[in-house]
Amino acid sequence: MANQAYCVKHSDTVTNLRCGRCENPMCTQCMVSTPVGFRCRDCAQMRRSPVYDVSAALLARALGASLGIGAAAGVLLALLGFAVTSYLAGILLAGLGLALGESVSWAANRKRGRTLQYVAAAGVAAALAAMVVANGFRFGVYLDVFHILGAGAGIYLAASRLR
Repeated sequence: MANQAYCVKHSDTVTNLRCGRCENPMCTQCMVSTPVGFRCRDCAQMRRSPVYDVSAALLARALGASLGIGAAAGVLLALLGFAVTSYLAGILLAGLGLALGESVSWAANRKRGRTLQYVAAAGVAAALAAMVVANGFRFGVYLDVFHILGAGAGIYLAASRLR
């Protein structure tokens, strides 16, 4: 075979694939599928989606919304301590996670990403901390397994909303 082409990046790999733009030979590890065909990594110009680029101002707004809503919900749950069973409080904490995920997304102009997932999770943690502080001032620290499980589910739901 006299007409063998070798990948530009992997010189020991024989290939028949060529970039749709620059016509350089590329192997299956180097090819990128684009809407107009297969291209090499240089021609594909892989950029990060603008949905995941969060400015500092939007991040601060999302953090304020998350911590504010989380702390307010935690104090409210602590004040309703006698009227709400611990099982129901756990369910409400899980629902709070969904609400926090949506509110963080709204505060950050519908952006997404790992940083915003951490911000939403911090809101659920703030709710749990506010419950402990508010209950500690009233009748001693009161947390049980349902609160912890509900907070864990809330963190998961908040983070999954922002993927």
